[in-house]
Amino acid sequence: SELRNEGHRWQNDPVYEKAERQWETYIEGQGDVHGALKRWVGERQSFLIRGPPGVGESVAVSACIKMWEAAGVEVHQCAPTHSAARELPHGQTLHRPFHSRTRRGAAPRLKGVLVIDEVYYLSAQLLTLCAQLLVSSPDLCFCLVGDSQQLLAPCNTFGGAGPPPFECSALSFQLAGGRQVLMTKCRRS
Repeated sequence: SELRNEGHRWQNDPVYEKAERQWETYIEGQGDVHGALKRWVGERQSFLIRGPPGVGESVAVSACIKMWEAAGVEVHQCAPTHSAARELPHGQTLHRPFHSRTRRGAAPRLKGVLVIDEVYYLSAQLLTLCAQLLVSSPDLCFCLVGDSQQLLAPCNTFGGAGPPPFECSALSFQLAGGRQVLMTKCRRS
């Protein structure tokens, strides 16, 4: 028999499988972005805040964190790297909530809100662990933040083919509850 390397079939990978449903999307300048964020925070709904550098994702997520904390909700603030985690008021790397628990074979049980900054830089392994949180922590709300064009996730390429974008995947849709805000107006001088 002849062995052939056909490369990895990313389309069959559950982390990158394309979402089949439509996002509930609010685009800055075309919809009530602030009203949507306020409503989702008040209802403890998961969502994604997306946009290029300088459009105010950090300011928006800080306002959301203040609203959750004022309501007495526990907020876990994470990022995939130490430098990104330091930008969050009480940030930690996303590895930390998983570290001791996953070594024992159990997914962590978190309550409240999990804020993940620079979400598009997450490895497939961390994305898979986040997917496990959907099952182990059903009351957990996700707030994903990032720029899909700014940082590329570290990954291997198989047969010369890289993964499709996480931004349109079924997993991103599930983690964000199918809700997203697209920030477009540059606020840096």
